Amino acid sequence: MPLIEIFALPQPDPGVVPRVLDALVEEVAAAVGARPEGVWVVWHDVEPGAYAAGPSRPDVQPRDSHPPLVRVFVNRQPDATERALEAIERVIARELGLGDATPFVIVDQRHEG
Repeated sequence: MPLIEIFALPQPDPGVVPRVLDALVEEVAAAVGARPEGVWVVWHDVEPGAYAAGPSRPDVQPRDSHPPLVRVFVNRQPDATERALEAIERVIARELGLGDATPFVIVDQRHEG
C-alpha cells in the first residue's frame, strides 16, 4: 500500500487536483501490481507565500520553480518501489504541466517480508 502525500502551492487551475489524484491511483496501482484501493493519495495545499526557494515565495504554483514536494510511504520490494516513483514523477509532471521539471520526492521505504 503506497501512501502518497503531495504538498503544493495553489494551482492556477484548481480542477487539476482531482485529475492528479485519479491518475496517481490508477498509474501507481498498475506500476506495482496493486488494486487501486491500495493506493492512497493526499493533497496538501501550501499557503500562498509559505514556500520559499531562495528569495522567491510565489502565491500560486509556478511551472519552472517550487516543484511540488511529495512524501511516499511504501512497503514494496525495491524494484516495485522504483516503478511507483517513476509513475509518481511522470503523473505529477504531466498533469501539472511541469515540462522537464519533476517533483521533489522523499521516500520512506519498508521492505516486504
